[in-house]
Amino acid sequence: MEFKEEFKKEMVRKLLLPGGKGAIALGREIGVTTQTLYNWRDRYSNDNVSTHKKRDGRSNEEKAKAVLEFARLSKDEIGEWLRMNGLKSEHLELWERDLMTMSDTNKYREENRILKIKNKELEKDLSKKNKALAELSAIVILKKKLENLFPSEKED
Repeated sequence: MEFKEEFKKEMVRKLLLPGGKGAIALGREIGVTTQTLYNWRDRYSNDNVSTHKKRDGRSNEEKAKAVLEFARLSKDEIGEWLRMNGLKSEHLELWERDLMTMSDTNKYREENRILKIKNKELEKDLSKKNKALAELSAIVILKKKLENLFPSEKED
């Protein structure tokens, strides 16, 4: 499905609004993948569609540090600090949301890794139990066949 540029720009604006929907919810709503939304964001954020700061080469550590510094400032100090650092409050809101998403992603990635290890262990355990059950079934069947071939004298 082909979307018009105006529609794409509007979705990028919605995506980048502070407190707006996340990429997953917005993607489900309009029927596109999150990667498509990120591609649109990268393409159209350079057109000043939103207040999203262009790629400025700041590392995630620098962004996190700036967000923490900003949070500690009083209302009187905020304007001066923003001018000194060449930022807008919207940039910091976006960075904070990005950092929160990243930390959630890392947490889920670690949780997923642990669950995969547990799953492997459980599959091995289940495989061993299935083999033992098959072995036991074979023994029971052989025992019955043996009893049929050589009936015991206790049946009298």
